[in-house]
Formats: sequence, structure tokens, C-alpha cells
Amino acid sequence: MPDDKGRQPASISGLFMTTALIAGLSLVTAYLTGMIETLRFDSILTSVQSVLMMVVGIAIGYFVQIFVHEFGHLLSGIISGYSFISFRTGRMMFSKQDGKIKRTRLSIPGTLGQCLMAPPAPREGVYPYKLYNIGGGAANILVGLLLLAMMMLVPWPPFMRPIGFGLITVGLYMGISNLVPAGMQGIRNDGANVRALQSDGIVRQGFWAILQISANLVAGKRMREISSGLFAIPVAANKADPIICNWGALQVGFYEDWHDFGSANRLAREWFEAEGMPEMLKLELLSMMAFYELIGECNPNELRRLYSTQLQQHPIGFQQSLSRLRLDYAFELLFNHDAETAQRYLQQFEQVAVHYPYQGEVQSERELLALVDDLAARRQLPADPGSEASSDSVPSDAESSGTDEV
Repeated sequence: MPDDKGRQPASISGLFMTTALIAGLSLVTAYLTGMIETLRFDSILTSVQSVLMMVVGIAIGYFVQIFVHEFGHLLSGIISGYSFISFRTGRMMFSKQDGKIKRTRLSIPGTLGQCLMAPPAPREGVYPYKLYNIGGGAANILVGLLLLAMMMLVPWPPFMRPIGFGLITVGLYMGISNLVPAGMQGIRNDGANVRALQSDGIVRQGFWAILQISANLVAGKRMREISSGLFAIPVAANKADPIICNWGALQVGFYEDWHDFGSANRLAREWFEAEGMPEMLKLELLSMMAFYELIGECNPNELRRLYSTQLQQHPIGFQQSLSRLRLDYAFELLFNHDAETAQRYLQQFEQVAVHYPYQGEVQSERELLALVDDLAARRQLPADPGSEASSDSVPSDAESSGTDEV
């Protein structure tokens, strides 16, 4: 596993800059809206109450501005000719399926919201991407400035002033922090995405392909039912770019859905070492590699390294992941031989699957669960030489990776 120690200074620096930005914006906003007048230290009780109200206002403002940010992406995408895929704040997700807007649930670790839009077909290799990317941050700043003007011009009731303060402060913070190009630990903001898309044609190709793949998945397709050309990553692609790395993780999933576990495992290990791979995607790749080991050689030392040592240290956020629940089920059944614990993971899988937005993925995961059940039964036989899963055939155009794919 790549050493992450060199990234710690960047994390500390980013935390310091974020704290300084929020504190500065809070002071300026408080001064301009008159909130700073409430911080009179001649009355400690009044000061504490005022600070608590401002904190509550920031918390409310953060929730509202997340919605504003994603709505900004939605509106700017529509203006740019994009078509709706999905809109999510928190776990609540609305997606277009069978021509209707459906409400589902989805939890993605590390994200509080997401708006996905399918871009129009490129014309001579060109498609709009700037407005769609900056629309979220621009909406935050616009709403923040409008509220700031309203609070400066029109007196607000005392109980509404902290909420307005929070909406303004958080809006300006989210807008600036998303539009000024920056990135940390494989996560890049909207401004940095625009800069990368502008400077690298392969990154633009990857961004377009990822959104098209997302549109197909929301429509209910499985990975194997999507055109293999969308997973063809040029050899010259920069693996230090997070968009390319996201593309690579989807490529692994494509081979996995074809049950070509040998190719999927090889690619997962290659992409895991990619310099720009986001930490959360590294955990997904680790899950994949651990699963392939379980259904393959099932080496105890390798499984302890992949699953017990690395994956179990990062359980937060994966309770709603079908692939992680499938891995936990397989680990208990094939390695620990604990059918009772495995059954609990299977029940949790079914609970998540009921409201899961990607029905094609649910179908794929059920096939892999059936494969695990079959392997568990076969490995209980005294002399069963066929302990590894058989592979289906990947389409020929996806196999010819010599010059077109990573």
C-alpha cells in the first residue's frame, strides 16, 4: 500500500486554511450584518447565547447551502444542454428511471450531496463542461451575497438573524472553497476539475464517459450491458488525475461484472497504486481484491492483509455499500465458515437493496452472492478440484487492450 505519510502536511495545511477562511468570513459577515454587536462581553450569558445561536445558524446554513450547491449544478447543467440523471442531498436521492423521477436512498462515504447530469454528444470532440462544474459554487456565492444585501438593507427579526448569518457565511465559504482550484488526498474541487478538463483532452474524455456510465447505471443497466467503448482508457491517460482514477475503478467493475476476475484483479492492483486514486476508491479496490482472493486461492495471509488489516480499519460509511456487504458475507462464509454471521450480512444486504437506486448493480451483486454460495458448498466436498469461479467471456472489443486501454 502506498505510504500516505507524505500527505499529512497537506491535510494539516488544508485544515488550517479552511479554519482561517471560515473564521475570516464569519467575522466579516458578522460585522456587515450587525451580528457582531451581540457579542458584548459585559454580559457573559448574553455572549454565550449569541455564539450558540450563530453556531446553530451555521449548521442550518450548511444543510441549506448543500442543497443550493447541487441545485446550482442542476440548473447550470440544464443551461449547458445536459440531461438529468440524479440529484442527492444526504442519503435522499431522486433519479430518472423509466421516464419517471423516483425517490431512492444512497450513501456515498465522503460526500454530502451530488448532482449527476449526462452531457450532450461532443461536436468535433468538444462538449460544454465549464458552466456545469462551476454552477454549484457560483450558486452558493450568489445566494450568500443576495442574503447579505437583504440583511444589510432590511432589519431581520432577532431569531432569524443567526440563520441568515449561517446561510451567508457557509454560502460564501462553500462557493470560494469550491471555485478556487484546490485538491487534497485525491479529492479535487470544482475549480480544479475545470482546470484539469481544460488542459487535458483525455481527462475530458474520461469525465464524459463517467457521466455516460452513470446515466446507464441509473437507467437500470448492469456494467456488462454498457458499451465497452466507455471503459476503454487510453494508455497515455495520466493516472495521477482523480477523474482518470475514477474511470479506472469503473473499468475494474466492468470486468468484474463479466466475471473475468483475473483481469479485474490485475487492473484493481494497478489502479490501487495510481498516484491520484482517492482514498475512498482505494478502499473499494481493496474490497474487490479481497473478494477475488476469497473466491480464488483464499490465501490466509493475503486475506488477513487485505481484509483484516486494512479494510476493517475503515468500516465507517460502508454500511450501505452492497459490494462491501457482499464481501463481508463471503469472508464469513468462505474464510471463517460462520454461516450465522454471514446470514446477518445477507439480511443487511437485502435491507439496503430495497431502496437502492441502481437495480442493475443489485442484479450483479446477487449473482456474486450466488457464486459465493456455490463455492461454499463445493469447498465442503472432500476433493473438489474446481474451487475457483468460472469466468464468462468479455466482449472481444473490450479484450483488445493492447493499444486502447490501460
